[in-house]
Amino acid sequence: MDNISQSTNSRWKRWSVLKGKISAEWFIEKTGLLIWMLFGGYITAASLSVIEFFKGHEKQALTILFVAGCLIFLGIYFLYNKVKQQSIQTKSAALSLSESNTNPLEQEFRNKTIRLHDFFDHFHIGHTNKTFKNCRINGPGMIYMPFSSMIDCNLKYCQIVIIKDGAPFNGATIFYSARMIECEISGCTLLLTRSEYNSLPQFHGVVPVLNE
Repeated sequence: MDNISQSTNSRWKRWSVLKGKISAEWFIEKTGLLIWMLFGGYITAASLSVIEFFKGHEKQALTILFVAGCLIFLGIYFLYNKVKQQSIQTKSAALSLSESNTNPLEQEFRNKTIRLHDFFDHFHIGHTNKTFKNCRINGPGMIYMPFSSMIDCNLKYCQIVIIKDGAPFNGATIFYSARMIECEISGCTLLLTRSEYNSLPQFHGVVPVLNE
C-alpha cells in the first residue's frame, strides 16, 4: 500500500507541475497563434482557384500554398509582437526617465541611484552588457545576473537564493554579462547557481543564503 501511495503521490506531483506550466493564458495564446497560422494557410490555398498557372497541379500547389501561407502569417505575428514589445519598452523607459532620471535602455550608469523595478522587463528579456559604476541599486526585487561580475560591491539588506542550473523562475530582473563596480545593492534577492555563489567568496557568511 505504501508503494502504491508513493507512486500515486509522485504522479500527482508531476501532473501538478505540468498543469502549472500549461496555464489558461498559455493555452489561449498558443491556440490563437495556431488559428492565425491556419487562417493564413487557408487564404493562400484559396487563391489556387483563381490562378490558372497551377491547373493540373492542384494537389501539390495546394500543399505548397498552405504551408507558405502559414509561414507568412507566422512571420507577421512575430513581427507584430516585436514591434509591440519595443513600443512598450520605449514607453516604460520614458516613464522611468521622467520619474527617476534613469533610462534603463542606456548601457552605462555612473553615480546614480537606481530603482530596480525600472529595469524589470515584462517580456522577461534580459539586459545585456550593462555597466554600473558607483551606483546604488534599490529594491525590492529579484536579480539574476548570469556571466556577470561584481567588483567591490556591497549587499545591504539582501539575501541570496541558490538555484539549480537551468531552473525556471519568474519575476526577476535579468542582467546578462553585466559589470557592477563599487555599487551598493539594497533590499534585493540575488538568484545564483551554486557555481556562481562559489565565485563570490566576499559574500560568504555575510549575506543570508537560502539553499537549493
